[in-house]
Order: sequence, then C-alpha cells, then structure tokens
Amino acid sequence: MKFWTVCSDGKGKKLFCGCRLSENEIELPCQLPAIQDMNELKELDSYLREQEIILIIKKHPLQTEWDENEQEFTNIRYVAEALLEKKQIKLYELIGISDGLLSDYSSVAVDYLLLDRPLGYVLADYNIYKEKRGFVFEDPLEYMPGEKIYNVCDIRKFMKHLTDGTDSYRQERAKNLKQMHNKTENYCKRLADYLQL
Repeated sequence: MKFWTVCSDGKGKKLFCGCRLSENEIELPCQLPAIQDMNELKELDSYLREQEIILIIKKHPLQTEWDENEQEFTNIRYVAEALLEKKQIKLYELIGISDGLLSDYSSVAVDYLLLDRPLGYVLADYNIYKEKRGFVFEDPLEYMPGEKIYNVCDIRKFMKHLTDGTDSYRQERAKNLKQMHNKTENYCKRLADYLQL
C-alpha cells in the first residue's frame, strides 16, 4: 500500500506528500510505482520545481531499503515517522492540508473521500498486486473515483489538473463517499441515541 498527497503551503506553492508501505513480495524498478528509474525521478523533480510543487514522500517505519540521496532533489523530500514525531505532526494533519491525493489500494484514499478533494490512483503494479495480494472488492477500480496513474506522464497530468483546478471525478467521489462512509450529520446526537444516553 502506498499513498501520495498534494498539499498547499498557503503561499501558492503546492506540496506533494507520499508514502509506500513495504510490499516485499512485489518488486518495482523504483521505490515509487509508475516511476521506472532514477532518471524519471529526477525529471519529475525538475517538473515539480517548474510547477512549484514539493513532493514529500512519507516512509513507512519498516522501510529501510530507501537510500535515495535527498540532496539530489530540490522538490522531493523524504519524511520518516521520527521526523513527524520530533515536529509533533500527525500524518493525518499533513494529509488534511493537502489539495489532492495520489494513492493506490490504501485505505487512506477511503478516508480522503471525506475531504472531497481530487484523487489519483497509482496502478502501475495493479496486475502484480492482484495476483500476489488480491483485493477486497471483485472490481476494485469501481471504488477508485479518480484519475488512473500508470506512468510518470500520468503523474504529471494529475498534478497539472490539481494546479489548474480540473476535477472530473467529483460525482464519482460523492457516490463512493455514500458507499464507504456513514452520514455525519448530527453525529453526537446519533451516538448519544445509540448509547441510549
């Protein structure tokens, strides 16, 4: 499971955050699905710089194999759990200020529906994941209300849509929100009624 999220710093610059959980049985050419090699990652960094987007990749605590040199990038940063703890920032606080999310099969995308912001799904390893891990739903693509990302060009296209305000999946997100979440109106009253208080 992985996720990426695009965040705003409040100064017009976009911040793009990401995480990949260790999937030892799934081999990828680069640590980020849809990125084929370090050259593509460097080209993405250049594009991010041009668009004033910062990519923040949140490492899973079990990920020790990531050894990319952050100094090689201007707009890509890696964040470990220790740094978030040191800065007293919760991961969902970071996600909450984002403008969009890139995910794959992670439940964070379901949580993100509550924000009603653009979603993109990185599916470069979809067939491998289906074979090795499997999915909860028979047709998981039906539950992915956002752009489908298979390569670095798709990532750039998604980010371009975020910066220019293109949002073609608003209705699909609303439909999925109803399927994935309980209504939240009068939550305290409903909880009190349920607990017979």
